[in-house]
Amino acid sequence: NWKDCNEMQQNNITFGSHSITHQVMTLLNEKEIKKEVTKSKKEIEKQVKKSCIAFSYPFGNNNLTIRKMLAEEGYECAFTSTYGTNTKKTNPFQLKRIALNNLYDLDIFKLTLFVNFPQSHHWLHCLYSKIKK
Repeated sequence: NWKDCNEMQQNNITFGSHSITHQVMTLLNEKEIKKEVTKSKKEIEKQVKKSCIAFSYPFGNNNLTIRKMLAEEGYECAFTSTYGTNTKKTNPFQLKRIALNNLYDLDIFKLTLFVNFPQSHHWLHCLYSKIKK
């Protein structure tokens, strides 16, 4: 709920947008894309009273039209669902991620930071899971 979001924000948690209806953005027309990115941004900014500068593509799907529209609407970056790390040369509207979920613990996360990611990630995760047993 928004009360919790505001409390989290006061503790340096940042909130980004993920669209209004969670559709595959690349299947939408420009008018629909604009609605998805502007309405979600405005609602977050209204509720948390801070700028919403980050976007996460539903299902990771994006293209040049969507990336340009995000920039025009005031977003500064956007996250894909592509696994990997980013460098200074990474397009800020095509940021990669390192997956974290209930299959990962702190040790495997630490290891993923020091290996060739994502090429070694699946292998490393399987190996580590066997060792921990």
